[in-house]
Amino acid sequence: MRPRDVPLHEACRSRYRRLRPKASLSWSGRRADSWRVCSSWPASARPRLTRTVRPPAMAHSSDTVTSNERPGALPPGKIILLNGASSSGKSSLATILQAILPAPFWHISIDHLVAANVLPQPRIVSGEFKWHELRPQFFEGFHRCLPALALGSNNLIVEHIVETEPWMNRLLALLAGIDVYFVGLHCALPELERRAIARGSRKLKEARADYEVTHTFSVYDFEVDTACAQPEEIGTALVSAWKERRRPSAFERMASHDKGQ
Repeated sequence: MRPRDVPLHEACRSRYRRLRPKASLSWSGRRADSWRVCSSWPASARPRLTRTVRPPAMAHSSDTVTSNERPGALPPGKIILLNGASSSGKSSLATILQAILPAPFWHISIDHLVAANVLPQPRIVSGEFKWHELRPQFFEGFHRCLPALALGSNNLIVEHIVETEPWMNRLLALLAGIDVYFVGLHCALPELERRAIARGSRKLKEARADYEVTHTFSVYDFEVDTACAQPEEIGTALVSAWKERRRPSAFERMASHDKGQ
């Protein structure tokens, strides 16, 4: 009870002083009740209740991200896209390129994803999940991840089998504005089938199907018959040509053709 001769706002002010929390505590519970009591004070006498927000701890100097390290400020990475039928020598060439290119490059392929068990393979094999239903979004995701990685300033060596013209057009759209060096790996069908049998993990019909369509809707910056030279020789020649590349690139020419330019 307040004495009759003490004004209401003075009594509430005294109560606020007794109950107010330390600056670092939140304004809740009983203290919230005292604020509701004191909310009847005249505006001129009402204390200002402020909540102190402590700044986050400073990061260690080695962890601090400077403005030129932010992803938005980084230049896009470069892509060397190897397109060829199954067993045409993409993996061997990619491994050599990664070892001799003058800058660090990631090696990306569908086989890497499969080997990493990103797919529920046992349940696909058992028939619980239907591969023909999963396949479209799987490859769409693969295609979409390429610009995401490149725009993070990562250089990529990508193995791919561009199976359809819509896939080719999709890649042209997704990789627009990125430095893409498109490489076509050719190989005669008998050699493809011989390699597929030797590897044991490839079906002959895959090699034949790839052979018939893979190069039918593409133009390249660099083409080679992998049956006519060793991977080391091809890698050296490819890197030399890549260093001397000129615009417009094959991707830019195909994109311009699609636009009717």
